[in-house]
Amino acid sequence: MIPPTVDQKGGVFRIGWQEGVHAIVDRFHEDAKYTVTAEVSLYMNLENTPEMNTGHIHQARVNLTSTPAKKTLARALEERMVGHAFVDWSALVEQLCVGVLRAYRQGEPVKQLKGKAPPSEYHYQLNPILPKSAPTILYGPGGLGKSYLAVYFALLIQSELPMTGLWPTQGNVLYLDYEDGDDELQQRVYAIKQGLGSIGEDVAIHYRYCHQVLASEIPEIQRLCAELDISMIIVDSLGGATAGMVNDSETNTRFFNAIRSMRVTCLIIDHVSKEGGDKGPIGSVFKYNRARSVWEMKKNQEEGDAFSKVALYHRKMNGGKIQKPLGYELQFEGDPANKVTITKIDPKKDVSLSQFASLPDKIEAVLDNGAMNTTDLAEEIGAKLDHVRVTLSRNRQRFIRLQDGTWGVLAKPGDDGP
Repeated sequence: MIPPTVDQKGGVFRIGWQEGVHAIVDRFHEDAKYTVTAEVSLYMNLENTPEMNTGHIHQARVNLTSTPAKKTLARALEERMVGHAFVDWSALVEQLCVGVLRAYRQGEPVKQLKGKAPPSEYHYQLNPILPKSAPTILYGPGGLGKSYLAVYFALLIQSELPMTGLWPTQGNVLYLDYEDGDDELQQRVYAIKQGLGSIGEDVAIHYRYCHQVLASEIPEIQRLCAELDISMIIVDSLGGATAGMVNDSETNTRFFNAIRSMRVTCLIIDHVSKEGGDKGPIGSVFKYNRARSVWEMKKNQEEGDAFSKVALYHRKMNGGKIQKPLGYELQFEGDPANKVTITKIDPKKDVSLSQFASLPDKIEAVLDNGAMNTTDLAEEIGAKLDHVRVTLSRNRQRFIRLQDGTWGVLAKPGDDGP
């Protein structure tokens, strides 16, 4: 038999033979004695065989390193396919096991890095929030509307619809839900689509109800990503996906390694401790370090209001610049909401949100109205004079000292975003 083609994506191997047989191999396990087992599903397109109209031949968990296991699988295929196909099943099984085992053990190929110029611009799944093929954490207290924003981002990406200063790269989205249920998410998708108006009724995001630790389900999620051609996943939330082990470095390591194995963009919803403050996401600092980008979410909403104002503050970015704060107003209609309209606002100029801004952002918001000296600037912001001076000196990429000793905002092309 001619050797098959072996393709791998996200931990799922696909093998194809010219004889019309193909196999899917996943859910690998290697024990301390280097015995490798995996689940093998074989298919073949056959005519006039109603009992096999799906193409399925056989499925089994196979020891890829065992001669008896190979013989048993070949014999089962021969018995199953009597009168249906003329294939050397023993040779096929050997090629399958050897080809997959070599590819599995080889892992990622070694490359030579001779250096190359960086791209002219950073690659985003959703510019400027979600860097492409990287994990991003969006964190804040419960009840802020993080899930609403996550669904909003997902619909923009799924439909490639630029809105509210956000520019998406089209891709299929998979929502991994550890918090609510499909009814709740269906209602949110409906309400946000009603608010968007211009989005098609047939636009949909993929959804999966989850209740097990993500790292333990990674083979199935890898398979889904491969079959559905997923470009982005949303994990809502990290606490659910790690069974609440927020302080355990090993659990968080397994989580981020699992995310990394899928090679897709990932938005991870996370929470803060009861104390809140500016301490970052709840639990181990390890997950903050593993994320490539981190955004903090703040909200201002009075009791009984049918709208809320939220601000996103960029706290970390690997290999790129820290983005300016982003602000949105969410207008809810109905109870429960059957329409949610999301509009862009400037959090630096909104009194209800400016209180959450960092000192550099507060300084910039004041200097946008005109240059000022440090004494007047400190008084206007309500900050210590020494802190203002240090902040100005450390942020020369944002602020400029003028000839008369006052400070202004350094103009940059594209400051207003897309």
